[in-house]
Amino acid sequence: MSLYGDNQVSERLLNLLLDGLLKKYSKSLVQAKFLLDVELLGVPMTLNHYFNDNLEKRRQQCMKSAWISKSLNDCKYGSIVPLNLITKNHPMNNADHTIRDMHDILYAYYKVARKRFVDNVYIHAAGYHLIHGPDTPLKLFSPSCVLELTQGQLQEIAGEDSSLKRKRAQLKKEIQDLEAGRKILM
Repeated sequence: MSLYGDNQVSERLLNLLLDGLLKKYSKSLVQAKFLLDVELLGVPMTLNHYFNDNLEKRRQQCMKSAWISKSLNDCKYGSIVPLNLITKNHPMNNADHTIRDMHDILYAYYKVARKRFVDNVYIHAAGYHLIHGPDTPLKLFSPSCVLELTQGQLQEIAGEDSSLKRKRAQLKKEIQDLEAGRKILM
């Protein structure tokens, strides 16, 4: 079969399956929007233990960066921070302390929430609705789908083009005429 014929069959098959594909893709988008709404409209919370790990790491990074600026680098064992400078870290008022604490909490939360959201979109929206769920687009074109097609639908999808049919009939007629002429000459 020519490349032209393959493209034509593919296009006709796509036209047959397009409505089903669009419905399934639409379900996936609805699910993704639902997951987004849950994240945006819900209360930010997590039970994931990595939240506490991330929060502690974030707080330690902030302390470390504050102490590095006060460290003495002239020791052969590495950087040293005098104890009296540690206790005098950098005093903050209540508002600044609350702002920094909230920033650290939100940083730790969204680090966990972002990973959860990406996993949920993949698992629930893309994976379930488009790849491995019971009603995926991959199951639109199956042997049972082909068996349910009528003769007319099969002819429309994979049948020979009408101009090719006419050309074939014309060539068969010419072959018959030539065969008849050869018999006469023999």
